[in-house]
Amino acid sequence: MTTEEESPEQFIELGTPESWDEAIKIANLIGEVPSLFSNALHFLRVDARDNNGTLGTHSKQTLKVLLNSPSFTAALHKAALTYRPRDTEGKVFKSRIAMAEIFSAGELHSLVSMLYLYRRIRKGCDPELFADHSAALIRDLELGGLIGTAIPGIGLKMALLVTGFPFLGMAMFLGIDKQGYKKQKTRLKINNERYNLELEQERWGCNHLQITALLLQSMSAGAKIFDAVVLGLSAKTLEDAEAAESPDVYRAKLTRVWLDNLLETGKSPDMTHKGEYYPLTDDLRVLEASANTVRENGRISGWLEAKRSDYMADCFPDEVEDDLDELISDDES
Repeated sequence: MTTEEESPEQFIELGTPESWDEAIKIANLIGEVPSLFSNALHFLRVDARDNNGTLGTHSKQTLKVLLNSPSFTAALHKAALTYRPRDTEGKVFKSRIAMAEIFSAGELHSLVSMLYLYRRIRKGCDPELFADHSAALIRDLELGGLIGTAIPGIGLKMALLVTGFPFLGMAMFLGIDKQGYKKQKTRLKINNERYNLELEQERWGCNHLQITALLLQSMSAGAKIFDAVVLGLSAKTLEDAEAAESPDVYRAKLTRVWLDNLLETGKSPDMTHKGEYYPLTDDLRVLEASANTVRENGRISGWLEAKRSDYMADCFPDEVEDDLDELISDDES
């Protein structure tokens, strides 16, 4: 990842080699990704790159295994209801994989990555503190995904990574240092800050953006996404992101700009937009309505937390009830 070549005035310094060593130690606590997921992620990435986002045979085969879990199917189904309601609401599917094909391979890569890491990291965290952390994650992830859906120039795949993965990086600190995390959250609240990389460096020897980068790497997101998300989030302004001369870095920063403004005002940012990065009138109306729902309720659907009990069997009448929840989820309810 390129960090040293960029102007220090444009991007937040992401850390020394020593701090990256600390970040690696923390990120490695995730452990090896089970083949059930790593195989699916590999083939989804290949199809996103080489097959124009269409699911190939190997992607379908590996996804079918994951979709044998009612809780996993429920999560993807609720995500489809959230981000693709016109293709999903009231629809009966011939198979679970047919429902999954509402999304492109790249979008599924982001969704599967989020589901796996969220459930894996949750296991190692204090339940009460994680519940508070995940409420903010779900808020940003759901509205962020809707931004990507409304603005094709950003896209759902990028929006999910930009708005979701930093929370996962931060949650790793909760997993290793409950008291330090509580102190950090208190200081952030007092200072009205979303995060403070210097304080993170002082406490843990690295920062959550470094861990975010490594988590992306563990999910085989690819160097292009790796750089875009981390450089986009570390850019101090949208103009700085644009100066990086990478459309993906710009898209990542723009996602955060839209998200912050929608959460604060319920309206689109008051600024000059490039045409490809502004939604159509009807899409903007829906997005702003969704933003106000999130501002009032904190979420749209809670798809990331879907349980076995959320599985809607009537939507998949021809599917056999194979059950792999014990392999895929730590939540059997």
